[in-house]
Amino acid sequence: MKYSWDMDNIKRHKKQYEKALRYSRKLTKEDKDIFRRGIRDFESMENLYKYHELFTFTGKQKYVDRDKMLPKDMLDDYCSVPRFIRDILMDALKGFRNIEIVSDFIDVPRQYFSDEELVEMSLDFCKWLPKKEYQKDFEHFLNESNHLLYFDYFENVDFLGFTFPFFYPSYKPYFLVNRQDTIEDFATLNHEMAHGVFSRNYEDGNHLFYLSELEGYFFDFLSYQYLHQTLGKIPLDDLEYNRLVTEYDNFLSFYVESSAISLFRKGFSIDSATILTKAYQHQVAIELNEDFLLETLHLNPQDTANYSISFLTSLDLENIYFKDEEYALYLFEKIRTNREDNLLDNLRKNHITFMDDGYENLKAKVKTFL
Repeated sequence: MKYSWDMDNIKRHKKQYEKALRYSRKLTKEDKDIFRRGIRDFESMENLYKYHELFTFTGKQKYVDRDKMLPKDMLDDYCSVPRFIRDILMDALKGFRNIEIVSDFIDVPRQYFSDEELVEMSLDFCKWLPKKEYQKDFEHFLNESNHLLYFDYFENVDFLGFTFPFFYPSYKPYFLVNRQDTIEDFATLNHEMAHGVFSRNYEDGNHLFYLSELEGYFFDFLSYQYLHQTLGKIPLDDLEYNRLVTEYDNFLSFYVESSAISLFRKGFSIDSATILTKAYQHQVAIELNEDFLLETLHLNPQDTANYSISFLTSLDLENIYFKDEEYALYLFEKIRTNREDNLLDNLRKNHITFMDDGYENLKAKVKTFL
């Protein structure tokens, strides 16, 4: 396979992490956590390569309620999401009202590109961008001899791609693209390449974490614009519709998690019927049963919040892009590399206004599909 990981190199890289964790006495607790997480990521990569399975879970799940509905890890992760972000997500959900039409994905027409064609298209894409500074990184990541990129087909269609960034002994990201044989493969590749460029700025647990999916969303959008200009007739509305459906699901997941935790804190049992009643009162259109509830309560609320805040930010940048392409890219980079300001100050400094304008661009996007 031409574009694939070199598993011998990955095993050697994993041993470097294991050795550093075992013998470095000066590591802080945070450093140790980073190395442990890196080792788990290497194990996930090995599992994906050998068995085509996404993750393996070890350890017994702990629950905080008698009915074993609410995992302790999920509750802890939810509480770690800053309160103002939780409030934004619950408030932004109002922007999806009257969205009953958005329920299922639209099948995008099959369109096969070889791995080599996708790589060439991605290289052309980064040359097409008004900002050329990403070209060197794209060329390095996409170079087949570096074995950083892995194309394959996985039965699990819940993920289209992954980026695994490692920071020791130097920065090195690995990429996975789950081929669908549609033009989404091209967007997925650029999405992951963008993560490779900006994951250097990844910081777990701080405000920048909740914007770490911004490059993915914004480069999806840019990929669609590139395709529209170069290929002409593409199902742009269908692609945008599917992206909106995905994000609505994220907002609904966070709503369900929040509702379940609220019931737990009030001493009530967690069940789908009660949450559905509350959703009806809040004018939130949702389909929910016990199986779906259990599945949702095992999602990580931090990741869900990251996707949702990043999506809202991207919508504002996309609106700016249609007025001034270079300025939108300039603001995007300023937002994504700002380590000093908290999230809201960072966004406001860079003309992102969704939290102040009543989610104007989200409502406009929803309205296009009503």
